[in-house]
Amino acid sequence: MKHILRSLLIGAVLAAATFAQTAATLSGTTTDKSGAGVPATKLTVVNQDTQLTREAVSGEDGTFNVPLLPPGRYNIRVEKTGFKPINQQNVTLEVNQVARLDFSLEVGNVTETIEIKDTPALLDSDTSSIGQVIENRQITELPLNGRNFVQLATLSPGVSGVGYNATGTIMSGSRPDDSRPGSELFANGNREGSNNFLLDGVD
Repeated sequence: MKHILRSLLIGAVLAAATFAQTAATLSGTTTDKSGAGVPATKLTVVNQDTQLTREAVSGEDGTFNVPLLPPGRYNIRVEKTGFKPINQQNVTLEVNQVARLDFSLEVGNVTETIEIKDTPALLDSDTSSIGQVIENRQITELPLNGRNFVQLATLSPGVSGVGYNATGTIMSGSRPDDSRPGSELFANGNREGSNNFLLDGVD
């Protein structure tokens, strides 16, 4: 019985770690018109497709953080007594994104709601990471030589390789005369041996 419980616990930990590697994080600050942080502001984040709902409250300086959000489209409601509520619609979060979205609150009646339907591109100013999401349309419409899905990575700025000019490199594990496309990628100057591939968050 102990072995079964241990296995279940290990499986739960691995599943949580896998989800954390693919989930997005939404952070930002709630301020008033003077630029001062507004504490204890309630944020409700709702996934448009699954209705998954997460709630958060801003800290003393007005900052908030909502981690572990599955990629998707979200509606966000911002509420604070004495201020007009804000409804921010169509916020798109990508895989492993750390997005920043700030809210400026206006003094007013709680029955008056500010509706924002279009969201600008979210900044990832809280991390130094560089990432690129390949959209479904690109995956389905672009031809892949040899059905090598790793070639899609070359759509990202600063990435080259995958059989075009990297065949038989020192760290590729292939022979110099092997002309088959490999999975060598050079991202922004990194060597191909520095790459790590995750499938649904699993190494």
